Formats: sequence, structure tokens, C-alpha cells
Amino acid sequence: MNQRLAIYAAVQSAHLAVHPFGDFILQTDRQARRKGDEDGQLACLAHVGSYSVAQLLVSLAVTRGLGVKVSLRALLVGAAVNATTHYVVDRRKPMWKLLELLRKDVYVKSATVQRKPGVVHDTGPGTAFMECDQATHKLVSVLASLMTAWLSKP
Repeated sequence: MNQRLAIYAAVQSAHLAVHPFGDFILQTDRQARRKGDEDGQLACLAHVGSYSVAQLLVSLAVTRGLGVKVSLRALLVGAAVNATTHYVVDRRKPMWKLLELLRKDVYVKSATVQRKPGVVHDTGPGTAFMECDQATHKLVSVLASLMTAWLSKP
């Protein structure tokens, strides 16, 4: 098998497997509530930091465990792509702008949830915004995995 294909497959599987754990379980309640706020940069950075460490560790474990030779530099570049875009998406305003550009904002604003009587949320679990957030993270992971494979020496 082509070495770059093996790297892509190993890294992408690691990214997809660790994503929900890093995005939901490692993220603290405070980070989840504050990361999209006007002054929530530090909460978002902390979330992205723990997410990225988990993703990098799992990627290392999978590639090393399978004997797939990939440079740490290539893994770090892939992790940086995921981390940077994860931060931008999770700050929410850029994601709203993208959804408006794609003309998905009306759909997203209509697919909301009511968790408490009279309180409607347009982000978070059960909303179209969260589905679009997750879809974007997964798409970016393809790019990050490709970059990792491309930067690795065959």
C-alpha cells in the first residue's frame, strides 16, 4: 500500500474517532457555555487545547501502533489545521457568517431546541447549528489528514 495512503487512513480514523471525545467529553461545561461569547476567547482556547492534545495523542498512538511512519512535524501541522479551524468555528460568529453566505441561516435559525419552558436555543445539542458545526469539523479533518500525509516522506 502507498505509504501516504496508509498515513492518511490512520490519521483520519484517529481524528474521526477522537473528535466526539475531545469535543464533548473533554470540554468543560464552562468552556461549552462561554466559548462563543464576545469575551470567550480563553474558554475557546482551553477547549481547543484539550481537544488538540487528545487528537494528537490518539494520532500518535494509532500511527505508532500500526507501524505507520509519520513525522511528528507532519502530525503537528495536521493538528494545527484542526486546532485553528476548530477555534474559528467554535467562536460561532464566523460559523454564522459562513452559514449566511451559504444561505443556510434561515434553516439553522428554524431548527432550534427548547430545553426549558420558554427558552429557545439556536446552538448546542439538537440544533441545526450544531450539526453544521460538526459537519465542518469533520470536513476540516479530511484536509488536516491530507496535509499530514502529504508532508510525510514516502
